[in-house]
Amino acid sequence: MESKLLPFLYQHYNIANLSYGLKTDKLGDVYEDFICEIFKSTSNVIDLLKSDCIEKDIIIELFQKIKIDPKKVTDIRASKDIPRRQSGGNPKTDVIVYVYLENDEILSVPISIKQTSARQVAFAEYDVETICREVGITDLRVKELMQKHQRDGSAKNFTRTEKQELKERLQPFAESLIRWTITMSADENPIGEEYPKWILKFQLTKETSEIINWHFYSIEEYIDYISLNRNGDRRSAGFGTGLSWTYATGTKGQKIQFKG
Repeated sequence: MESKLLPFLYQHYNIANLSYGLKTDKLGDVYEDFICEIFKSTSNVIDLLKSDCIEKDIIIELFQKIKIDPKKVTDIRASKDIPRRQSGGNPKTDVIVYVYLENDEILSVPISIKQTSARQVAFAEYDVETICREVGITDLRVKELMQKHQRDGSAKNFTRTEKQELKERLQPFAESLIRWTITMSADENPIGEEYPKWILKFQLTKETSEIINWHFYSIEEYIDYISLNRNGDRRSAGFGTGLSWTYATGTKGQKIQFKG
């Protein structure tokens, strides 16, 4: 389906003429601006709902997800002005949509926006010390094995026993690790708009960055998406988490990057 807003944004950021690395960075800005443009005003939402476009589908999906009748909405706004996390780190929320209701209630919808042409998308990249502290991993053997993974940049030097040991000992912390990876909080209901409650993910073609498909997930839905296979069984990859454990360029031996 065609988009009414994306062609202008792609042109504004000169996406077609950027190298792959620069394009990947700028596409993050494009899709944050895309959501802000869709929900920048009530009149804009009404106009988009009159057309057959991807924006219309996104608007309908958002209202279905948050279980709000659009007829009860008096105003709508979107913002990229997100507070930093309590630790001082960057927020995981990219855009907040504010929905104003008839009863004077204001509903905040904090969204993490992801776009990728790969099978998985990067969510978090931190050193093991920080990961264990923020997730609440107290098993020293788990920490030791994670540090080995960090030093080597992979599990290539793990014995079969070590791989199984990490998988088994990590299980009590697996869901918290996934939740922290995608929201930056291991809590089920963290307080603050800096922690997203929703993930909007766009799958793009590698060559032209056109949208192949998109999905709007709650955090619980995305945890299941990462950790469970199509049959609903727990994935064995990522030491039983379903996450891909890797590292970004220049951080080998210093940090672990999680993709999902």
